[in-house]
Amino acid sequence: MKDELDKAVQAEYIVVKALGPGVSVSGLTRGEETRFLHSEKLDPGEVFIAQFTENVSVMKIRGQAEILTRFGRVFSGTTDVSADQLMGQEEEHTEAPEFEV
Repeated sequence: MKDELDKAVQAEYIVVKALGPGVSVSGLTRGEETRFLHSEKLDPGEVFIAQFTENVSVMKIRGQAEILTRFGRVFSGTTDVSADQLMGQEEEHTEAPEFEV
């Protein structure tokens, strides 16, 4: 039992924060046939924490959302605005530091 719990705690997780209305998070199964296992609809500001398991190998996210993984942060549902605009922050333009060689 303890080994199963340790395995579950160490499994991969993602965090999905809805930035717009009607964000959909779906878990898909693994195996010979890929099937939808579970789906959730999120309203703006709602957060969903999902875990990859032996059965869930793919997450599909539809709509404007911020997704946090151990690899970093990504945004879904938009290609024409910056992440800062989505988060309600103004973009800061700073020059790259200069280095002497």
